[in-house]
Amino acid sequence: PNVVGCGHGIPMGNASLPDRLQRFAESFKRPRRGRYADTPAVVSAAGVESLPPAPFDPVPLATAGALLIAGVALGSGYMEDRLSD
Repeated sequence: PNVVGCGHGIPMGNASLPDRLQRFAESFKRPRRGRYADTPAVVSAAGVESLPPAPFDPVPLATAGALLIAGVALGSGYMEDRLSD
């Protein structure tokens, strides 16, 4: 390619771009871990065809646990007040 637009930043384009991209690809070190480390995304002219599974996200589970603990704590305080009356 003579022009590269990545979706962020200013598109790059000049006569040396193909050689620079080739050198970059040859020296690029594959990540050891991450969503795309073992299985790359598959794309075609029609767009994205498949993606590797998303990694586990602990935030929803931690949020649910925190809400459950808060509910138990508030409920036990309410029951203690009711029983002491």
